[in-house]
Amino acid sequence: MYLIADAGKTKIKWFYGASLEEWMYFSSDWYSPSFEAPEVLEQILKNKVFGHVEWDKISHVYYFWAGCRSQYPKSIIDVFKSLAPDSEITIDNDIIWAAMASVWKKRGIVAILWTGSNSALRNGNKMLERKWGHGILLWSEWSWWYLWNKLLHAYLYEILPNDLQEKLDEKWTKVTLKRSIYGSNDMYKEVASWSRFYSDHRGHDWIEEKLYECFKTFFDLTITRYEGYENLPLWIIGSVGRYFQDVVKQVALDSGVKEISFEQYPIGKLVNNLIQQ
Repeated sequence: MYLIADAGKTKIKWFYGASLEEWMYFSSDWYSPSFEAPEVLEQILKNKVFGHVEWDKISHVYYFWAGCRSQYPKSIIDVFKSLAPDSEITIDNDIIWAAMASVWKKRGIVAILWTGSNSALRNGNKMLERKWGHGILLWSEWSWWYLWNKLLHAYLYEILPNDLQEKLDEKWTKVTLKRSIYGSNDMYKEVASWSRFYSDHRGHDWIEEKLYECFKTFFDLTITRYEGYENLPLWIIGSVGRYFQDVVKQVALDSGVKEISFEQYPIGKLVNNLIQQ
């Protein structure tokens, strides 16, 4: 049996099973190994996961964590080992599962455009190179955070086109907006929902300009820095890429990319690939 965790910025999505037909999905609260003690993860497993799985039957645990780098708290492994002592445990970045779900045993580039951003070049089972996003430090470039920051900046300084400024004024005052953001228990969800203003106002010159600027910067600083990128297939994973697929395709064409695919959340492909490997 496999236990797979996709630990994003807002929650953990858990997948448990031995085949696609028997697969079970459930979710739990978000957990960050960088900022929270392993006891927090232990409580999540006992309160949210324990009743769904048979720990003694688990052969593999995969914990894909959005903030994972090469160094991570080894106590995460200890927590899982205490519950599934005979299992093989893998802790890695979410770009790894995205690559395993898309590129898999081929050669190509995979990029995540979600609440955060990330990319990697993979050749078969080997990760050759990564171009890391820098998270909240740089407003999670080219993600929902990035788009939100651009919109918020223009709105608060009143440099938005008048019609967009008026649209936002119908929903917020600057006071209620700040209260909404600072008072939110889940700022990531707040930002993601608020940033959908872009998709609601497609066709507006300012919106289209910012979207193109966002993805062009992403390609210039990540995709086009992989050697031979023009002749490699590119997979874009996540809701940002999916919602604005036409803009990303145009930027890809302008950047010389010949082959591009989009997947919002290909977890099923990951599960299938892991089971069949």
